[in-house]
Amino acid sequence: MKELLWLLFLPELIWLLAVAALALLQDRFIFRPGPPVPPPPSGWSAVSRSDDGLLGWWRPPADAQMPVILLFHGNRGGLARLAARAEQWPAGLFLATYGGYEGNPGKPSEQAILADARAALSWLEAQGIARHRIILYGESLGSGPAVRLGRDGGFAGLVLEAPFTSLVDAASERHPWAPARLLLRHRFDNLALIAQAPRPLLILHGDADQTMPYQHSLRLADRAGTTAHIIPDGGHIDLYDKGAFPLLDNYIHQIRHKL
Repeated sequence: MKELLWLLFLPELIWLLAVAALALLQDRFIFRPGPPVPPPPSGWSAVSRSDDGLLGWWRPPADAQMPVILLFHGNRGGLARLAARAEQWPAGLFLATYGGYEGNPGKPSEQAILADARAALSWLEAQGIARHRIILYGESLGSGPAVRLGRDGGFAGLVLEAPFTSLVDAASERHPWAPARLLLRHRFDNLALIAQAPRPLLILHGDADQTMPYQHSLRLADRAGTTAHIIPDGGHIDLYDKGAFPLLDNYIHQIRHKL
C-alpha cells in the first residue's frame, strides 16, 4: 500500500522539486554574465562606474551633428561583440553594461539594471549630450531597460532588437509546466509600457530566432501602433549578418535630419 501511495504522489513531488529549483535558480537562467571584458578597441574608451567597475564603452560620433545611441546589451553581455558589430554604424555609441557583467562587481536584477541604465544616461548628459539626440537601443534583455527609460520622455527614438513582451511571458512559454507568473521576481513588462515609448520606434526580429520567438515583436508593434521588421532567416544575435543594417542606417539618418 505504501509503495502504491508513493507511486501515486511521485509525479507531484517531482513537479514540486522542479518548480522549487526554477524559483531558486531563476537568476542563473535569466542573467548569464560572461568573462571579464578585454580593453576596448581603438576608437573606444572605457567609462568607469562610481564603484570603480565598468559602466560601458564610449565612441563619440565622427560627425557632431549625428545622434548618439545608448545601447543596452542582452543577458550574455558582450561589449567586444557589440563594438565589432557596430563598427560601421554612423552614430555615436555608448555600450552600457550592468553590475555583475563584464567583470563588474555586483549582482544583476531588474532594479539594478535599471539603475545602471540611468547611470549610463546621466554620464552621457554630463558630457553635454541632450536627450533629444539620444536613441535608446535594447538588445533582447536590454529591451527592458530601454523601454523603461524611454517612458521618461525626451529621447530621439527607440530601437528594439529581438525584444520580448515581458520576461513573464517569455518564461511562461519556455516553462509552460511551471507557474512562472507567480514565481518570477524580474518582470520587465515591455508590453505594458510600449505605448509610451519614444518615437520613431524601430523593432527588429528574426523569423528563425529560437531564443525569443518573433511573435513577441509582433505583439509589441501592434500595441505601439507600428510595424515590426521581421528579418528572413535571422536568429537571435545575427540580424546584421542577415540584412538588418540598411534599416538601422536609414533610421539613424532620418533622426539626424530632424535634429
